[in-house]
Amino acid sequence: DLLRIYLLGKWEGIRKVHLASVTIAEKILDGISIACCMGVLNGSMMFGMTLAHHHFFRDLKKGFQIFRKRGDLLRAIFVSMVIMVMMLATLILCEKAFALSLPLSTSITVYLAITASFLFPAAPSHVGPFEAAAVVVYSTMGLGAEQAFSIAIAYHAVQAIPVTIMG
Repeated sequence: DLLRIYLLGKWEGIRKVHLASVTIAEKILDGISIACCMGVLNGSMMFGMTLAHHHFFRDLKKGFQIFRKRGDLLRAIFVSMVIMVMMLATLILCEKAFALSLPLSTSITVYLAITASFLFPAAPSHVGPFEAAAVVVYSTMGLGAEQAFSIAIAYHAVQAIPVTIMG
């Protein structure tokens, strides 16, 4: 994420503080989406912040404007949920490629663990925590560590390679 902020700022001339606020908002939306999937989030969401009049904080605040309009927030959550369903379907197809027919609850748990691992800083393409999260959940569900790691690598490759090629 830090590299993306730096490079986009450099190549596109976008202020890094604006890019940082979008990245933070993205992480918050990821967290909200995970909470929705796990059934933890109920009721209304209240976001508010009082920020100093310093330029950095004012610019950072602009990135959080999505939380002020309920319609925009709901659309962002909806898009996040659609993406999550597509990613879950991709994971299930990867499992099937390894001739596994796992319960949907296992696939959802693996997907949520992988997604939660994105909340922590990591190497480019999130190598390491991504696979570790998948291996831990698959292993707890009874799969061998080697098979769990193989599925995790395949799923990660299916996600990362096309994005990397497209730029």
